[in-house]
Amino acid sequence: MGSDRRSRIPAEKDLIKDRELPVRFFRTTRMLPYFLADSSALKKDKLDNVRCYFEGFFEGHTKVLSFSGETPNPSAFPGLKTMGSGTAYIQGSTMTDDLFTDLQQKDLPFFLPSAPGYSSSWNENYQGFDIAIPNGELFYAESFFDQKVSDRSLEYFLENDTNDWRATDWRALEREQLSEVRFKNIEWQHDKLMMYGKEAYLPRYSAWYGDSDKPYTYSGLTLHPKQWNKGLLYIKDKINGVANVQFNSVLMNWYRDGNDYMGWHADDEKSLGLNPVIGSVNFGEARDFVLRRCDNAEKLVIPVKHGTLLVMKGELQHFWEHSVPKRTKRNHDRINLTFRVIKL
Repeated sequence: MGSDRRSRIPAEKDLIKDRELPVRFFRTTRMLPYFLADSSALKKDKLDNVRCYFEGFFEGHTKVLSFSGETPNPSAFPGLKTMGSGTAYIQGSTMTDDLFTDLQQKDLPFFLPSAPGYSSSWNENYQGFDIAIPNGELFYAESFFDQKVSDRSLEYFLENDTNDWRATDWRALEREQLSEVRFKNIEWQHDKLMMYGKEAYLPRYSAWYGDSDKPYTYSGLTLHPKQWNKGLLYIKDKINGVANVQFNSVLMNWYRDGNDYMGWHADDEKSLGLNPVIGSVNFGEARDFVLRRCDNAEKLVIPVKHGTLLVMKGELQHFWEHSVPKRTKRNHDRINLTFRVIKL
């Protein structure tokens, strides 16, 4: 393209603000490098501008530029260019994402200090944020699992032969009653700890799954793993690549409502090795996940929602603690899965 045509390519901010481009662009999936231009508002004299913008902004990614519902005729549309070998035509029925959304700057959905050591950047491959904090690293994808997978996961973890998991007020059940519920997929248990010389039940239910030779000890409890099932393996396989590890175990916590909680702690047990990677997946009720510096009590409040993935890595477990505080106005179930690599 000549410089005169490049000069007519609208700046990204102008494209979003003024909608100067005469067409709307759509993307079929987050992975395929194919884009579609809806020709309903197309004008011949603007087509070259469209091509210039595509080549300038999506250089190296765009393979095909075509029009909804028709086969482009290069003689009728001067300036149209098919990139790569062959031609692929994408029908309008496959359109899912408005590309203008992708052109806008991604904003982290929680407060991150502007102090030295803090930064975030959008990870297009995994549709989330890579976050740097002092002595730690995070990856945060608010909707890593879509609605369908998230809904099915919550159902899978609470399915049972005796109660309607959607309608049951689990808080209202006596401990003995809940222990008699026959869950189909997860063997939930209510663990006890010694606190100040007395036994006390944890304010949540839990379950430990993993490779058969990977027991886990924390807060005086030693958990022997139950066998992986298809649902857990599906989730594990989805997040292994993001975390760049092969998780071999998972601690599940079931928060029946906002009165169940997790106190301050760090996942720094010896069996996790130096600088452990923790993959935390949330299904169900949204809750606050709070990080606190060990040395100065500086805090970060991170919202974890239905389908959210949060990965903690680097030195984080040695310099930060985390908790899930009570939220008494939260009335629904939350299932959290923290995937780990047991090394010892």
